[in-house]
Amino acid sequence: MRVYAQKYQDCEDPSTAAEALLLESWLLARSRRLHAQWLTHTVPGEVCEPFIRHADAWARFAGQCYLAVRRLRRGNTPPEGLHEALLSLLYEDVEQAQRLSETSAPSTAA
Repeated sequence: MRVYAQKYQDCEDPSTAAEALLLESWLLARSRRLHAQWLTHTVPGEVCEPFIRHADAWARFAGQCYLAVRRLRRGNTPPEGLHEALLSLLYEDVEQAQRLSETSAPSTAA
């Protein structure tokens, strides 16, 4: 995950990196939102809530990426912390998947 996030930070053209990150973050936010909506129909509500909040966090991040692109197009610097926020969301993706697998794992008790 660090390598994935680092490619944006190491890109020679910040505008190109920001535009690519904007597109990918929007797609990831959309994917997370669709997954959370699907979960509302398949698992109990208390299981869904963290996924809905996480999807909202991805949407906020996509918004930050949009603002970064706009700032770069005007010749300004992008906001600080985008790469750290991306890493945090990616690690949270893994934690969400682990929690869901533990929640939906079949019981081994006989």
